[in-house]
Amino acid sequence: MADTTTATPTTVAMEDDKKEVKVEEKKVEVVAPLDPQTALKSVLRTALIHDGLARGLKEAVKALDRREANLCILALDCDEPSYSKLIGALCHENNIPIIRVEEKQGLGEWAGLCRYAPDGKAIKVVACSCVVVRSWGEESEARHYLMEHLSKFAHAHTEKKGGDKAKPDAKKDDKKDAKGGDKAKGGKDDKKDAKKDDKKAAPKKK
Repeated sequence: MADTTTATPTTVAMEDDKKEVKVEEKKVEVVAPLDPQTALKSVLRTALIHDGLARGLKEAVKALDRREANLCILALDCDEPSYSKLIGALCHENNIPIIRVEEKQGLGEWAGLCRYAPDGKAIKVVACSCVVVRSWGEESEARHYLMEHLSKFAHAHTEKKGGDKAKPDAKKDDKKDAKGGDKAKGGKDDKKDAKKDDKKAAPKKK
């Protein structure tokens, strides 16, 4: 009798090769909400990169006088009153929007007149009383925000002026009415005086 051998199947557990999956981390830049100062800094930085700034009082006056200006920024602590008046007059004459900032030191930093330390802090800042944007450089959200803000401010300022002008006119009208009333009263008094004179002039009956 032939021996019968039963073959026992051998199960071999095969492990899948472990594949390393690299997940690339994308850096998401958090954009801070715009405000007038943040927008102005961004606009100046962009214009500086494209060589579109006139920095300093003399350069600013030249750009304004030639009408090569889109925007003017003037520091309130400017120590040259004559230049400040001239710049204000040129902006008004040529219809160039003007923004006034608190300090010329800060304006100098925004206009790139400084160096930066390794930690990103501005050092050796050169004060700048006035900066003129000759060229925007490129379109940006900051620019649109800033111009819209200036437009709203100018509109509100114009309305305020219009309201102030209306008030003196109303006062003048009141004064005119008051004078008219006085004249009317005077007329009545004149009539009374005339009647008295007529009575005196009339001959007495005997």
